Amino acid sequence: GYYDGTDGKLASKVSDRVKDLKGVQDARTIVYGDQIIIGVDTKNDNDRDVDRQVRNAVRDIVQTRNVTVVSDDDDMFNRIRTVDTNLRNGNGMDEVQSDINAILDDLGDAISRPFQNNR
Repeated sequence: GYYDGTDGKLASKVSDRVKDLKGVQDARTIVYGDQIIIGVDTKNDNDRDVDRQVRNAVRDIVQTRNVTVVSDDDDMFNRIRTVDTNLRNGNGMDEVQSDINAILDDLGDAISRPFQNNR
């Protein structure tokens, strides 16, 4: 399954490293092609600091992949955790593909939205 392959091993490594950071309660990672989505559950409202810390902590292991850190959205964290749990439980990429695509779409919308408001 996913967690026996290189993507799964990388996802575990990223999550473990992020969980060790100060202010992080839990972290879940999805590796999908050249996308890495890291969901972070923070202990308090230090989301901006955590985002930078997470990127610095994983920079050497993610190489040139696109990293998205989600630390300020409990609903999105829960969606990422659900996909991660399904993959850990042996579901194949086919079963979670639509969930991952929906997460990426929603993250893309959230990233582009602030810039649209500034016109």
